[in-house]
Amino acid sequence: MGRRPGRRDYGYTSSPLIVGDDLIVEVGASKGNLIGFDKRTGKQRWTSQNTDAAGHSAGPIRIRINNNDCLAVLTQAHLLLVALEGNQRGKTLGQYEWPVQYNNGIPTVCAAGDQIVVTSGYNQNRICLFALTPGGLKMLDEAKRDCSKVCTPVFHRGRLYIAYDHLRCYRVSNNRLELQWKGSGREADFGRDGSCLVTKDDRLVVFGSRGRDFKLALAETVGRSAKACRIRSCQHNVFAGKTGNKRAWPRVVLANRHVYCKDVLGNIVCFRLKR
Repeated sequence: MGRRPGRRDYGYTSSPLIVGDDLIVEVGASKGNLIGFDKRTGKQRWTSQNTDAAGHSAGPIRIRINNNDCLAVLTQAHLLLVALEGNQRGKTLGQYEWPVQYNNGIPTVCAAGDQIVVTSGYNQNRICLFALTPGGLKMLDEAKRDCSKVCTPVFHRGRLYIAYDHLRCYRVSNNRLELQWKGSGREADFGRDGSCLVTKDDRLVVFGSRGRDFKLALAETVGRSAKACRIRSCQHNVFAGKTGNKRAWPRVVLANRHVYCKDVLGNIVCFRLKR
C-alpha cells in the first residue's frame, strides 16, 4: 500500500477478524476498504463497496443490528457500516464522515448493544453515539470536548468505560451519553495512552502511564460503585528496573488469571491475579 492522503502518514495496522469461514481485514485497497478472505486458503471471497484508505489502528468489529450481522470500522474518512450476510457481504449500509487529523483515528469502534460509539482526539475531540436508520448512520448524541485518543471504549451493562487521562464512565441510555462518574487524583490518572478491560466479576483492569510511572490498577464498575470512581488497588512503577519508555501504547491483556503489560520498547511484565 502507498502513502495515504493527508498530512503525516505514520502507517497503519489492523487486527484481522474471523467470522465463520471468512478472515476479514481492513486493507484500504482501491478494490475495497475491507476484504474477506477464505481463512483456510487465503482466496479472496468478497470486498466492500467502500474504497476508503484504511484507518490508523482500529480494526473492524462485528455488531448485530435489526437481527442482521454487520461490520463497523473506522476508515480514514468515515465511520463505515457494512452488511455481513449472504450475497450482501460488503454492501454499505451507512457511512458518516469522520476524518481525523494526521491520520490518527486510533481507538477501535465500540459496539454498544445495537448502537455504535466512536471517539477520536485532534479535530474531532468528542465521543459520539450512532444508530442505523433507514437513511443510514445517524448521530444520536455527542459528548463534546471529551474524547479518547488511544483507549478503545469498553461497553458493559449499559455503561461505557474509558481510560484516557482520568478513568471515567458514561451511561448509555435513551439514545444519550451521560457522564456518570470521573476519577480524580493520581490513582485514577492513566495518562493519554491507557487501556482497560472488564472482568467476569464486574471489575476493571486498567493500565496506563503518567510520565515514567507505568500503572496497573483494579477498579470497580458501576455495578459495584455507582456514584464514584473507586480504585481497589494500584501497582505503580510496573516497569521498575527496566528501561520502560514513557509510553504504554499496547493494550493490557488478561488471560488465564494473568495480566500482561507491555511498553512500546517491547518490555513485558506479567502479574498473577489473587483470588
